[in-house]
This record gives sequence, structure tokens and C-alpha cells, in this order.
Amino acid sequence: QKVAAEMDKGAEEMAETEKNETNSEGRRSGRVRKTTAPAEVRDGEDVQASAETPETERKKGAGSKRSRKEGRKEQKNEDGEKPATKKKAKSQASQDGDEKKSSSAMLVPTKKAKWKEGDTIYGLNRDDLYLAKVLKVRSDFKRGFPVWQYLLHYQGWSKKWDEWLNEDNTYANNEKSRELMREMKAANKAKLELQRKMKSKKGEGATEKKQETDSNIDFEAVEVTDKALKINIPNVLQRRLLDDLDMIEDRKLVHLPRDPCIRVLMEDFLKSKGPQATQDEALRDMIEGLEVYFDKALPTMLLYDFEFVQYKKMCSEHPGFRVSQLYGGEHLLRLFVKLPELFQKAEVSSAHAQAMQPRIAELLKFMEKSVDHYFVATYDPADLEYMEMVQKARGK
Repeated sequence: QKVAAEMDKGAEEMAETEKNETNSEGRRSGRVRKTTAPAEVRDGEDVQASAETPETERKKGAGSKRSRKEGRKEQKNEDGEKPATKKKAKSQASQDGDEKKSSSAMLVPTKKAKWKEGDTIYGLNRDDLYLAKVLKVRSDFKRGFPVWQYLLHYQGWSKKWDEWLNEDNTYANNEKSRELMREMKAANKAKLELQRKMKSKKGEGATEKKQETDSNIDFEAVEVTDKALKINIPNVLQRRLLDDLDMIEDRKLVHLPRDPCIRVLMEDFLKSKGPQATQDEALRDMIEGLEVYFDKALPTMLLYDFEFVQYKKMCSEHPGFRVSQLYGGEHLLRLFVKLPELFQKAEVSSAHAQAMQPRIAELLKFMEKSVDHYFVATYDPADLEYMEMVQKARGK
């Protein structure tokens, strides 16, 4: 009995040891779960709960995902819709890219850029040519049209003098451009020497008078006296005056002869007043008088220094024509800036000036309403041959 008791006790201890080892291995691996298997009653049926391993749960989850995808696919097919493919998405992206390219192409000039980054060229700055290196190239809008522009660094000058120039103000690095540069420098030197001589003889007043002659057009307000004509230029036309100045500074010219010219513009204004205007002698006298003033004042007061070569060329190519038949609204508008000064010099009576003032205002309003017809939107850039002629004329 004692031996049997000892055997039973050893068997119990061995069973207890095995149980403890099994529990410790389960805790280390994390793969054994404590489960209960009571009988549960659902809707009158016995359901036996069972222990599920992680592998079983993963398979079950994957199966549920596939079933959800298949359900969505069947739902789209039932609605008559095709699932998007990678090929279709790529095609759509390509089409969007083509549309962006076509819209950006509208911002680029039609002609290919003359220069590229790193090229050494000549840039025009203040009536002088300077050797420069192209740092960057871009397209930009100038007066509503795309143009090529170049960021230039002038050799031997600080970076603070780097500037963007339009393509028509750049020249190739060749002997012809170097010859033009030498002529420009010689002409500018002669001009400075002449100014020094005039200053030494006549003082500061002579120099100021010479500078006024070079620019020709003074947009400052004229001092008004009792006999001066008071002219209010509409804002639209004032902007045209500023645009005109910008074009000249960019070395561009109005294409001549102009169509319509000043003579046609005046006739159109007369017709706009109705049939009775032909019998209005005062109105006809004013129109004829303005044409006479323009013909006389153009070469002495209404031209920039850069335009004199073009003026002489027009007069030689069209002998017998009045300049009011060759020039248009752009230069007529300059006349109205100088007209008060002309009236003062001509000693026009106060009564006559006051009688003309409302009619001139009507003419300006007529020009403002048809500004796109009587004014050009773009000017022609001066070519190298014209620039050479300008420098030769200045040298004389």
C-alpha cells in the first residue's frame, strides 16, 4: 500500500510537471489561446465554439477582402461602367500634358531665339554698344506680343549693371558690329565735345537749349498765359503718348507712310459732324490750320532725334507730298502737346484761341473713340542699316 501510494504520488507530480511545461511553452510562442468550448444555443441550434489560430484568421480575412472586391466589380459591371485601366489613365495624363504644352506655346515667339546662354554678343545701351555675355533667355510680352529677351552681363562691368534687353537691341559679335560700335563712340565723343564748347561760350543756358533740341519733345506742362490755348488730352490718348515714347526708347519706329494719314483723319472728323459741317467755314479753317501747323512744326518740334533719318527718307521718296499725308495720329497727338506753345509764339489772339478750344476738344474725343483705327499697336524695330545711318547723321 505504501509503495502504491508513492507511485500514485509520483504520477501526480509528473502530470503536474508536464502541465506546467506545456503552459510555459504556449506563453513563449503566443500561438496557444485559452478557449472554452461551452455549448451555445442560437436560434435553437447548438454551436460549438472552437479555438482559431492566427493562420486561420489571416486566411479568413483575405477571403473577405476578395469577396468585397468582387462585389464592387460586379456592381460596376451591372451599372454598365468599365473599371479604369492604367492605359486609359496614362492616355488622359498625356492629353492633359499636350493641352498644357499648347497653351504655353502661345507665350513663345514664333521665331527661334537668335542667342543662347553663354553666347557673347553686343548689347545696345544708351546709344553705345557693349560686349556682353548672355546669362539667361526668356520670352516675355511687349505691347501684347511675345518677344525674346536676354539677360546680359557687360564685360568689365559690375553685376549691378546686368539687364534684360529685347532681341532687337542685340547685335552679333562680328566685325560689322564692332565697326558700328566705333562709329557710335566717335559720334558720342563729338557730341560731348560740342556740348562742352557751347557751355564754355554761352554757359549753362546753351547746354540746356542743346539738350532740349536733341529730345525735341517736352511733355512738361506749358506755362499758360492769357493768350495760351488750354488743351485737356484724354487719359486714353495720354497713355498713347507714353507708349509712343517707350517705342522710341526701344529703337522702334512708326511704319511710314501711315494709313490712315492725318489728312484722312481730318476728313473723317469733318464727315462725323454731319452734312452741315461742310458749310461750317470756321471748322474747315481750323482743320486746315492744324495741318499747316503740323507741316511746319514736325521737323523742328515734333520729332525725336532718332526719327530724323526716317523723316528725310520719307521726304526724298515722296516728293510733292505734305508730311500730313505721310504721318498719322501718333505724330498729330504730339502736336497737341506743343500747340499752346506754338500759339504763344505766333501771338494768336485770345478770342481766336478760345474759339478753337471746344473744336479741338471735339477732335480729341473723336480720336479717342477710334483710337485703334488711327493709332498703330506695334512699331517696326530699326535694323542695323538704319542704326548706322543715325550714327552717321549724328556725326555730321
